[in-house]
Amino acid sequence: MHLVTYSAFGEEKVGAHTEVGVVDLKFGYKRYFESGSQTIFSDMRNLLSAGASGLKLAGEVVACVLDSEKNQNHVSLDSCIVRSGSYKLLAPVTRPDKILCPAVNYLEHGKESNVSPPPEPYFFGKYVNALIGQDGTVIIPSITKMPDYEVELAAIVGKRGKHITRSEVDQYIAGYTILNDVSMRDIQGWPKSNPTYGPHWLMGKGADTSCPLGPWIVTRDELPNPYPLRIKLSVNGSVKQDSLTSYQIFKVPELVSYLSQIMTLEPGDIVSTGTPAGVGRTTGVFLKEGDRIDAEVEKIGVLTSFVKYESSS
Repeated sequence: MHLVTYSAFGEEKVGAHTEVGVVDLKFGYKRYFESGSQTIFSDMRNLLSAGASGLKLAGEVVACVLDSEKNQNHVSLDSCIVRSGSYKLLAPVTRPDKILCPAVNYLEHGKESNVSPPPEPYFFGKYVNALIGQDGTVIIPSITKMPDYEVELAAIVGKRGKHITRSEVDQYIAGYTILNDVSMRDIQGWPKSNPTYGPHWLMGKGADTSCPLGPWIVTRDELPNPYPLRIKLSVNGSVKQDSLTSYQIFKVPELVSYLSQIMTLEPGDIVSTGTPAGVGRTTGVFLKEGDRIDAEVEKIGVLTSFVKYESSS
């Protein structure tokens, strides 16, 4: 399934993206199933918290809705499918507990940045204020002159856990999506010499709208192994990053297991996997007003964002 959080008719909903539109899981469940709680489909974290049984139920709802639609000669007014143009995709998880991103997790990205890869995963956090969804607008703060892009594969946690071994990690992953770690390089501390307290990662990575995510979560039954997948990013159609997820230094099992040794991972948590070479920091060409960013991961899709400067609002 391609799980989405979307906005329609002024309401935030959870659905499954299909070729004919988005299946409204809550409405579909209410229509085709006689009993049971609908709170499971109230938001993405609730659905993920229900674990494998919740995803199985979502799949059954989708199957019922699509089968019913296939056998109808017209679209009923109470259809459980929201057609294209009637909804807006939001970040698949709109209120995660944690957004965790590793630094320098591709060797070539380390080389282009003149930074040696860390001996073990090195994480920083982004926050809920940064999340936007498909076709969202990245608002660049007026205080930065070096806004940058970073396409990343992101894993979505589907089960609460701590002290997870590498061999167990698959059991804790609900699926995968695309993350664009928009970064304000000058605010982060580059190209300054090392400041007294080190680079200012929180400010350089934490701006509003600086974390496009989506367009959906591809569940593990459709994408059991995210290696190797082609990962690339284009700005206005010009390819800037183009690599394979298999070039990651630390793969999803190592990243998730490492984090879980010190913090409890919750359903809906986002664990990103770093970016390949080709960022603006290397070329000196940064994002500008009106840019279109297309971040792509094979077998997942394309996450599109648009750039606007705060000063021109």
